[in-house]
Amino acid sequence: MKVHVFYTETSSEAGPELYNRMLQTFPEKISIKIQKYTGEKERRQRAAGKGLLRYALNKLGYSPAVSLDDYGYTATHQPVLLNSGIQFSISHSGNLVLCALVEGEGEKVGVDVERLKPVKLELMKFYFDPTAWQEIVNAPDSTLAFYLHWTMREAAIKASGLSLEQMELSEITTEDNAIMLRDDTYYSRILSLRYDYVVCLASDKEIEAVSLTELRAEELL
Repeated sequence: MKVHVFYTETSSEAGPELYNRMLQTFPEKISIKIQKYTGEKERRQRAAGKGLLRYALNKLGYSPAVSLDDYGYTATHQPVLLNSGIQFSISHSGNLVLCALVEGEGEKVGVDVERLKPVKLELMKFYFDPTAWQEIVNAPDSTLAFYLHWTMREAAIKASGLSLEQMELSEITTEDNAIMLRDDTYYSRILSLRYDYVVCLASDKEIEAVSLTELRAEELL
């Protein structure tokens, strides 16, 4: 299967005006929800994520039949484009925001990004099965190993449509690029977009190709 990934970097240098203008172009229900976040950085991230999704729908030829007007949530509070069959996933960390999208009804995709920063590993042990934990603590770079395992699990959960409340990370096991989530197997692909970020895609099918599109924030208006 092929996954389309659109990504951008948010920055306070662009000024709140750009993101406020972006909010004005969204459906009211989306704009209101984003404005409820109290932090400016989080509002920028959320706005950029919706902007990336809209750009992807236009670029791939789904719009205007499918648009942000169709944005909603499943019973497990996962974002979805209602009545479209299009699967997408949005993630952000630091200044990096991504939207992954797959074409084809029934396809599944999840994406997770984490900015590399120091982590107190001793507090994270209960999130992992024993085998994964040993791989992390015995790795030459335990911090990097931690984020690789973490993003694989997060991406698989997103692809499954479950919520974190329904799935304990310690219940998930991995083997090479395969992620075993309960009775299902998901496949991962690590993307090298920035040296200080870890990005992982996951799907219930082998990811054979990835299309990457980097955008400036101005292009999301």
